[in-house]
Amino acid sequence: MEVVIWRRCDANDAKVNGELRIGNFSIPGGSNISSLSSNTLVWTQTTVLGQCEAYPIFFDPPIVGRWVTMAMNNTRHLIMVEFQVFGFPVINMTEPATTFALFKGVGSTTNNGGGAQKSKISNLALGRPAYSSSVYLSFGPATAVNGVTYYISSDSANPQFLHSNYNDYYPWFSVDLGNLSYIVEVVIWNRCDDAEYRMNNAELRIGNVSIRWGSDSSSLSCNTLVWTQTTAMGKCEARPIFFNPPIVGRWLTLANNNGLSDPYLQLTEFQVFGVPFVPPPPPPPSPPPPPPSPPSPPP
Repeated sequence: MEVVIWRRCDANDAKVNGELRIGNFSIPGGSNISSLSSNTLVWTQTTVLGQCEAYPIFFDPPIVGRWVTMAMNNTRHLIMVEFQVFGFPVINMTEPATTFALFKGVGSTTNNGGGAQKSKISNLALGRPAYSSSVYLSFGPATAVNGVTYYISSDSANPQFLHSNYNDYYPWFSVDLGNLSYIVEVVIWNRCDDAEYRMNNAELRIGNVSIRWGSDSSSLSCNTLVWTQTTAMGKCEARPIFFNPPIVGRWLTLANNNGLSDPYLQLTEFQVFGVPFVPPPPPPPSPPPPPPSPPSPPP
């Protein structure tokens, strides 16, 4: 469905000639270099990537495979910050009609009468209105939907992550997608430079109840709980959460439940992958009434 290549962040590296291959031939080590061509070449780099740039590569229709390789030709070094592969395991497709419709960008009918919009899956949260229960200094919620997933150090003059404030013992972050959407994946990016352990017992909810202000905290439970964190997250770790079948909703919230001793919510980026939901068309208008019958002729 999609591969995203994240380029080096700390220096300019004007290299091209990258090759992406997908297939079922295993490439576990250096001795397998001669076997790279056994998997299908699906993309060749033709332009230089910017510093810390994320380069998405879409596949429509989706490509089926197990092994994914990225190789550089005519250069000494391959340098990447992150390599992401978005899709679904074939053996776990419990609702293949809807899932493949999302992949292919073809409208599909659902039980509620709507369908998937005819467009590729994308990060629906990018640049959307975002909110939080509190903000420490300038580390506001907009930083979690700006597309930046990595930074080197914390800087209040150029904040790169959300940080909740003191005395907020159940902090939360929310994003409004603007429309009902089919959501197939959420990716939570943890803080990169320090205190990564603070993300603990986090709860993700999806629904249609708006969560904008601190006074809305009591309404968090009105949206459906879809995921609870059970394992710790490392620095700058990306935690993907998949939904199969997709979940339909407009508002997403991430709340941290770390207790009174260290309750802060710190979030580098919050990504929501899916497609907008298309409501069913309105029923056709009723036909106009027939014209009145002409009067009967006089006897």
